[in-house]
Amino acid sequence: MFDEQTLRKIADGDARCTPLDEVRCHEAVKAFSAAFEALPDLAIRTEQGSYSNFCAVYVYDPAQAVRDQGLDGSLYRSFPSLLIYFHHLAPIAALGMSSWGETLRSDGTFSSRHFGGLDLQDLSSLDAVRPHSLEIRVGAALRRTAYAVQPPEYFMQFAPAWFGSGRRSEGAAPWNRLFHLFFQVVG
Repeated sequence: MFDEQTLRKIADGDARCTPLDEVRCHEAVKAFSAAFEALPDLAIRTEQGSYSNFCAVYVYDPAQAVRDQGLDGSLYRSFPSLLIYFHHLAPIAALGMSSWGETLRSDGTFSSRHFGGLDLQDLSSLDAVRPHSLEIRVGAALRRTAYAVQPPEYFMQFAPAWFGSGRRSEGAAPWNRLFHLFFQVVG
């Protein structure tokens, strides 16, 4: 899909390697998210880590939240989600199942949030998303963008040898696959 020189530039965060950049990525995420605004049964949560080269979008059904009451009266809510990573520079996305959660104090005020990530074993293809209605909605929303979800087999290929272990990614080491080259924690 990408030649060796372009992969090296993507790995190094060279914004001149493709027509995309972080601003255009965020515009694509907004266009993707807008497709869900009129759907009462689905919600979107977007997270952009300060040190990552991708934007994470959680698609979830708020009614499917898992709730747990703490001994101190706090409420923990976990939202099973379809998680999609949009790369800042390349029109490439990865998806899989994950979750995000939040804790509210007994008085209802916000306490903390936790965001799950993707690793190789979590990756899925768009046509494997269930229920089928969610697959259709996500596919339609993706068509509003220049992004395409790559299959797990693509991301599981070994990264070029120059992509060293000094780079970090989501998930567990070793970080030696194309998935890790594209979705890095940088900085």
